[in-house]
Amino acid sequence: MLRYLLLPIIALILSAPVRADNTADTAQAGINYATLYGNRFELAAADDTADKTPDVRRDKEASDDKPLFEERWFTANKMHKYLGIGSIGAAALTLLAPKEEDGAHEFLARTAAALGVGAVATGLTFHWNDFDLSEGFKNPDNTHMLLTTLGTLGFLYAVSKAPEAHGGVGAASAIGMLVGIKMTW
Repeated sequence: MLRYLLLPIIALILSAPVRADNTADTAQAGINYATLYGNRFELAAADDTADKTPDVRRDKEASDDKPLFEERWFTANKMHKYLGIGSIGAAALTLLAPKEEDGAHEFLARTAAALGVGAVATGLTFHWNDFDLSEGFKNPDNTHMLLTTLGTLGFLYAVSKAPEAHGGVGAASAIGMLVGIKMTW
């Protein structure tokens, strides 16, 4: 705990000489800050070169070529989205794969569970502010969170119960996850 307090204490000690140096009384120095800073204030409308610079939003050629803001290729929301979609895709492929031990079915089931855990973890991390119990499950974000979390827990349960009866839990989990994802689109 002491190491977390040490840095602010050192910063406070080092800032004391700076505060001590800035103690000059402005009334004694005869400085009027209103005129000092007021003379440098200029309105943008008073600039006579303002009409000579092209406005990007009004330029038809520029608006047709590229958008005003470019979307980033990788964001936290996209990561959350593609982890969830990947989990559904892996679950669908798991249903189609042959059911042999240590085969594609087991690998895809583990992949679906891992991607589901990643989707739930990123959802809790990046969308925590969207979760609000005051509206209950009338709020689609709350229902999305419930269904996808239950779907991921179902994937984990089905993987842990394999090779005994686990198909119904896995299929129900995939449906719950699919409905939960579809609710937010």
